[in-house]
Amino acid sequence: MAILDEDTLAIVVSYLTASDARSLSATARQFHPVARRKVLATLELKEPKRAHGNLDFRLADGPNRAYWLRELKVNISNLNAIIELAPKLARLFEHAHILRSIYLSSAEAWIYTEPHPLEQLEGVDDLELYGYDHRTLGMIQRMASKPRRLVLREQQPRFNSIATTTTRVDFTHIMQSLAPQQALRTLTLEMGGGVAGARLPDVGTQWPSVTHLDLSARVDNAPDLDELVHMFPRLRSIRFRAPNVPSYALSHSPGPSRTCWEVLDYVHGTIVQMRFWSVACPVHHLNTWIYIPLRDGSSTEHRVALSAEPTLEVLRRTSPVVLTVDRYTAIRNFGTDEDQWRGVLEATPRLRVLTMALTNFTLSGVEEWLVRMHAIRSNASTDTDHVYSVCSFGWGTTRITVQMPWQLASQT
Repeated sequence: MAILDEDTLAIVVSYLTASDARSLSATARQFHPVARRKVLATLELKEPKRAHGNLDFRLADGPNRAYWLRELKVNISNLNAIIELAPKLARLFEHAHILRSIYLSSAEAWIYTEPHPLEQLEGVDDLELYGYDHRTLGMIQRMASKPRRLVLREQQPRFNSIATTTTRVDFTHIMQSLAPQQALRTLTLEMGGGVAGARLPDVGTQWPSVTHLDLSARVDNAPDLDELVHMFPRLRSIRFRAPNVPSYALSHSPGPSRTCWEVLDYVHGTIVQMRFWSVACPVHHLNTWIYIPLRDGSSTEHRVALSAEPTLEVLRRTSPVVLTVDRYTAIRNFGTDEDQWRGVLEATPRLRVLTMALTNFTLSGVEEWLVRMHAIRSNASTDTDHVYSVCSFGWGTTRITVQMPWQLASQT
């Protein structure tokens, strides 16, 4: 053991969990300093009483305890607890010079209580803020750190206290606040409804380093695709989480987009969302499914008919090489008859891999569908030999993968 230097010990400890590192720190003297730093590297605050104890322990010896903190998660939303804990958290930030990752729930309330310590931190690479509002956006605009990953999510129900303002956050306000953050690579934005008539002029700023965007917006607060293309010119993947506009949107043509990205590696979203955002550029991997709320009591057949042409239109616009569809879309829109197969294949001339996720489907339903699909594929006049298809379904931890021509392999 004496021949191992500190660098070697650090490598060994890096493979351990915090719990194992704590045990090692207590039982092996030579490992104690390195293992102790591993234990002190993470801190999660969830219960107010224990949070006080954890913070008091770290602050009792700030240079040797708080200093080693690298990852902080705070999931406390009670306003009284936040008011009591915020000064201690601010003192922790004063010592946490190597802090790299922060997750903060009810961010607006924390920042309202102690507005400056978080913005003075340097070196934060990963920042997740839940329950943001105008003060949070102001902090992001002023903060010394330049994170590479930023997550901004609404907290539902919206935090109702003296910490929040009465004015809804507009998309343009958000992007103006992010203007100084030019190191971003991954950006997640979850936005509520905007204020009618409050849209600000075009931001004009670009974020050329952003390669992945995760976007959720309501209809009245959603940017145009042209704006997204301008703001994120080098985007490689995008995930749409909203809006899930009503089913009638499928019967209307999407608004025209003047521009799109040259190519996207990955796009994830419902057919409704894809039409709403008017994505019309080559996509290597498209992960999509049908989402039509049954608000009008319409039948399944009506829903399938309503979504058939919009689905093909999305496929034509994106021409994916890899296509992943969910069980509903697979069963209802892919392979129920030869005409549907022909329509799908004609709409996707670049298609090479078709993946159908049948998770939580009944075994009898899967077997029946596989038999029907095999017969349709065998009798289809359209050439499908160039398409490699995979169907995956499962229950719990078991997954079964089906590869055409229907070779089953169970994976656990």
